[in-house]
Amino acid sequence: MPGPPNSIPEKSRTPKDQKSVSISILKSAGVVTIFTLLSRIMGAVRDLFIANIFGAGLVTDAFIQAFTIPNVFRRLTAEGSMTLAFLPIYTEIREQRSAEEAKRFASRVLGLVLFGTGLICALGMIFSPQLVWLFAAGFAEDAEKFQLTTDLNRLMFPYLILVSVVAWSMGILNAEKRFAAPAAAPIFLNLAIIGGAISLAPWLERPIEGLGWGVLLGGLLQVFLQIPSLFRVEQPLLPKIFWLDPEVKRLLKLLGPSLFGVAVYQINIIILRNLASFLPDGQVTYYY
Repeated sequence: MPGPPNSIPEKSRTPKDQKSVSISILKSAGVVTIFTLLSRIMGAVRDLFIANIFGAGLVTDAFIQAFTIPNVFRRLTAEGSMTLAFLPIYTEIREQRSAEEAKRFASRVLGLVLFGTGLICALGMIFSPQLVWLFAAGFAEDAEKFQLTTDLNRLMFPYLILVSVVAWSMGILNAEKRFAAPAAAPIFLNLAIIGGAISLAPWLERPIEGLGWGVLLGGLLQVFLQIPSLFRVEQPLLPKIFWLDPEVKRLLKLLGPSLFGVAVYQINIIILRNLASFLPDGQVTYYY
């Protein structure tokens, strides 16, 4: 398999070249590790803010269950199966054909991502009560709790579209050996949720909705964070018509097995969250 135009063939690499590659790998791993650690720390700080402002009760249970729903779809459509199927095809096209063809393929996949997640988002918002019942049937015993969860789910469902674009960007940037922006993205989600809890919640009739707006703001910030890196690799953030592309059809075929594997774990989450919904107020929050 021929390498990229600027790559050094494996057999012709000198010890100096191999050392340079090793250093590059270590630097990339270090960047990902640092940002992942910061993300975990900010996640803990976020939870502390939520606990301090809202406590553990009906409203936090509703938020957690509502946010679980788009997150499950996120793992199915974006960070899980889609990334696993997209990355090898993108890399193959770039190395065996050209970078320009790989970029065109990526733009068509972006069209697929926006179409698919947009459709799921619309259906998810329309059938929000049914989804809440599927994920938290126990909430149906409390009309206020069930309605709040339904409304929060509708509010946060567009996050699925935003985070799917981030996952698409991550696949491209990882293939181009740019790891910082994708690794740092979750930090901005946590910061936005904290900001929503502090600055928006006090002004809203239902303060917990401040967290929902924070989720949407965090999704936007994550997308904006990817744009400079995409610009550097000359990948436009513009979708293209995808349904006639043979490589996209190949991508969809590869999605099947990976989608099944991811779905099995998500079903486990649905069952556990559903069982937790029958517990007293606050228990879902503690379980989370």
